[in-house]
Amino acid sequence: MKFAMLAIAAVLLAPPALGYGFDPGHGHGTLAPDIRVHAAFVKHHAILRIREEGIKLQAEDGGKLTSAHREYLQAKLNAVLNGNY
Repeated sequence: MKFAMLAIAAVLLAPPALGYGFDPGHGHGTLAPDIRVHAAFVKHHAILRIREEGIKLQAEDGGKLTSAHREYLQAKLNAVLNGNY
């Protein structure tokens, strides 16, 4: 569980780079948006939404998540980490 929390913290504290990648197949060597950056951005925000939901559930649970809520949030996090967001 500690590893999962550390992984969440690492992702939340390191926002994705917003930039452009060189795409030689797009025009004549022009700069084009890097789709991987967009995917990282969407994934980052999916994790932020899980975090916000976790904070809300924790407050509802009196300061400590119930095991059912913890399992629910972990399942949502696992889905996002597996690309289902």
